[in-house]
Amino acid sequence: MTSEISPEEHILYHSNMEWVSAQSIEDNLREVADEEAGHDGAKAVGTLQTWMEKLVGDCESTTIQGATFFLYSDVYHWLDNWRRAIHRGDYDYLKQPRGLIRPIVSVEEFILSSEYLRQEGVVRYAIIKELVRLFTTGHYIEAVLTGGIGIGKNYFADLALSYMVYRLSCFQSPQVEFDLAPGSNIVFALQSVTEKLAKKVVFSSFREKILDSPYFQQNFPPDSGIKTELKFPNNISVTPLSSSDTSALGMNVFAALLMRSISCQRPKAPRWLNCGERKNTIRPRMSILLFFGG
Repeated sequence: MTSEISPEEHILYHSNMEWVSAQSIEDNLREVADEEAGHDGAKAVGTLQTWMEKLVGDCESTTIQGATFFLYSDVYHWLDNWRRAIHRGDYDYLKQPRGLIRPIVSVEEFILSSEYLRQEGVVRYAIIKELVRLFTTGHYIEAVLTGGIGIGKNYFADLALSYMVYRLSCFQSPQVEFDLAPGSNIVFALQSVTEKLAKKVVFSSFREKILDSPYFQQNFPPDSGIKTELKFPNNISVTPLSSSDTSALGMNVFAALLMRSISCQRPKAPRWLNCGERKNTIRPRMSILLFFGG
């Protein structure tokens, strides 16, 4: 797909770093192609030509003063797919769509807007403030929610989990973005002493917010035939679990919520785990971990 833009637009696009020239891409790929071809000059030229033809076919381009330019975001994801394909010897990565389907709105807009969670007039400013801090600094991987009954711990967790699911819904292939095999499951785990309690304490209220959201119903609806968990498109699910040490094994847990009804001391019942052991079970692939404190 190509288009013509004016020199003035050329300057504007470059100031926004939205476009990158085909010549620049070719120059950067030349050395990689040489290494891939075992420093065989003729083979390297053929390899580079094949890659550039593939790039032209896969990425949106425009013509600026006679030169070809590509969208920077498209090229970035295209090159990353090539890197993964070469590194793993799996060229199925080249077929995977990358990047965003739609822009990601801020957590504040997501919570308040009538297009998303519709919580304006309901949510307290203090909760929004802490959610903004959680999601905009980029430094938090764990959050401990403490305070008395009614302070909003469950509510905070509902909003945080909803926003995390929403952000994944904006990607064409969230699995590829997080270096998982295409089509792998991505799980949001809600853990309590029993699966029944996990459903009662958090899952039910979270499910209601999702089902009441225009965005999710129109753009990313969960499977209406499944009541025990929320199954979204792209193999994303929100699943209530017991505190069994094996309940999260084998899952690609993106985020987890450990509820306050699970004591952080080892209970007498051997099937319960302390908080540290549960963290180790589900932590390796996790984006963020939410604790409930008393």
